[in-house]
Amino acid sequence: QISRVMKRDGITRESAEAILRNQIDRRTRLALADDIIVNSAGVSELEQRVRRLHSAYLLMARHTSR
Repeated sequence: QISRVMKRDGITRESAEAILRNQIDRRTRLALADDIIVNSAGVSELEQRVRRLHSAYLLMARHTSR
């Protein structure tokens, strides 16, 4: 995770660690999440899961905007 942040943002290890320290931990994020997409089956499966979730959110938005 630290390496990804360093590479993505072009920052030092110390800066990446500071960013991660200020975030809530993974267990808490997962417990608070409304939806979780597990990316373990390849790109095409990931795309399908994202499309399904996106469609569900669009449908919810239509119903709440009435």
